Amino acid sequence: MTAKTIKFPSLPTGLSVSCKLRNLSTLAVLETVSLTAGAGDDASVYSGTVTGAHAGQLLFDLIISGQVVQSRIRTIQDTAGPWVIMTELEQIASNGRGANVVTITVTDGTNPLQNAIVRMSSGVLSEAVSTNASGIALFALDAATYTVSITRPGYNSSTATLVVSGTTSQSYALTAGAVTPPASPLVSTGVMLVLDENQAPEANISISLQMTEGPGVDGYALDSKVRTAVSNGSGVVQFTNLRRGATYAVWRGPANDTYSASAFVVQAAATRKTFVVPNSDSFNITEILGLDP
Repeated sequence: MTAKTIKFPSLPTGLSVSCKLRNLSTLAVLETVSLTAGAGDDASVYSGTVTGAHAGQLLFDLIISGQVVQSRIRTIQDTAGPWVIMTELEQIASNGRGANVVTITVTDGTNPLQNAIVRMSSGVLSEAVSTNASGIALFALDAATYTVSITRPGYNSSTATLVVSGTTSQSYALTAGAVTPPASPLVSTGVMLVLDENQAPEANISISLQMTEGPGVDGYALDSKVRTAVSNGSGVVQFTNLRRGATYAVWRGPANDTYSASAFVVQAAATRKTFVVPNSDSFNITEILGLDP
């Protein structure tokens, strides 16, 4: 067995970086390697040593500040290397290309909030990222003063100013928004976030919804009436009295439109998006549809 050097070039400096090696078939973690930045001209090249007897085709997860930002499949042999895993890496999953790593954490005051949309804006630059399961969104930005806008269905939007100068971390807590409680245990309230092509909340957009399949309860008649709601100033649409267990189709536009519901922008589609209402008082339609802003 030969110890192997792996290198990740073209990363911003001053990061906490590691790499997980995974079996490509089972995705089991074989080894976690700490990566260290070089000096001088190599300050943006992070290197580490693989000590285990791992060779062949592997999956490499690059981890920055505890978050997996990119994965690559790479074949390495049982020689010392160095093995370059990623060349010309898009810095932090294309969330900007500046030299300063910015970590934004979003919570509800206690717990992390996943799928919140964090937008960093300064002048003509505007970058948006969804938070991960830890409530974290990562950016690589130039030093400047930014407006931070955070939106998530079911919560009040937040806007703040953040000065970026070097590695920057900031936490924001969102407060729960007004969600209409269900009229009975048989129904639920669904909320949805509507964004434009720049991932900014879009107001005054019609979203239509129609039950396509009942909840499977004897004696329940299918309610096929089309319901349309308009997004508010935060881009949020709310539908009340959705039958738990029933299947609904949802699309962007009025009742006679043929557009699908999208988290981004009007998108022509032959079929509409469908979802099943969960057994809860309220839920996030965007998350159930799997729309990833």
